Amino acid sequence: MRQTHIYIILVLILPHIFFYLGENYEPLRVFSFEFPISIPRLLLSLLLIGILLLVRKEKKKIE
Repeated sequence: MRQTHIYIILVLILPHIFFYLGENYEPLRVFSFEFPISIPRLLLSLLLIGILLLVRKEKKKIE
């Protein structure tokens, strides 16, 4: 139960930090293509997916 609280706090706080950083970054460029997502936002989305997968694993263990 304690880990779930930590995940919730991370999910609530980290987006603000990453979005603040994201405002100052260039869009992500791969070769000559330009994607409308900055690297911090990309990292944030990967981090959130990882946290959600961990939470699901923990729930399955409890059941």
